[in-house]
Amino acid sequence: LPEQLSVLLVPRTAPVETEVWKTGSFPLTPAPEAACWARRKSDAELLDKTVSRMRQALLDFHAAFELNAAIAQTFFQRALVLSFQRKYAQVIDEFTELSKRQFITDASLYVLIAKAKMKCSDNQGGLVDLDHALRISPDNHQVYLQRGLCYMNLKDYAAAQTEFSKCLDLHPRFAKVCVAVFFSFKRALSWFAVFFFC
Repeated sequence: LPEQLSVLLVPRTAPVETEVWKTGSFPLTPAPEAACWARRKSDAELLDKTVSRMRQALLDFHAAFELNAAIAQTFFQRALVLSFQRKYAQVIDEFTELSKRQFITDASLYVLIAKAKMKCSDNQGGLVDLDHALRISPDNHQVYLQRGLCYMNLKDYAAAQTEFSKCLDLHPRFAKVCVAVFFSFKRALSWFAVFFFC
């Protein structure tokens, strides 16, 4: 028995096929790649379970909201829930009605509405809402990020990079901006290459 344990503890160096060919039997120790595969498989299963739970929680949330819309106590909460449900046009319509009745002073709400407009391919409308948000909260890095994304959708990469730079000035470690800057720069270079070299 101790010899078998020592075999289990010794790291494998030869591939499985070689040992099977030489000895006629499978080795007792698993190959490192097999152990790695088993770990990755268990990680993937855990991720699947987590995603499944998140989907179920989202479905429960949607069902609760459909049964009683009053669970959203503020318009921002309601708009957020509707955005999760991908009801962007409804969010925009309800915001338009709300803005006729009262003066909006929440920059986060303007950002949320701008995102909904971007999802509906109304990037110009999104920029208008982000201008309102910028007047309310000029140091909000999220506003600059969303403005940059609007400009990217409009294929104005120079303006997008300007907005992303402002965002990075306010929040230097903001990973989303770094990714967006990379893609805007990459797209700008591809347009440059197409224009000058084709």
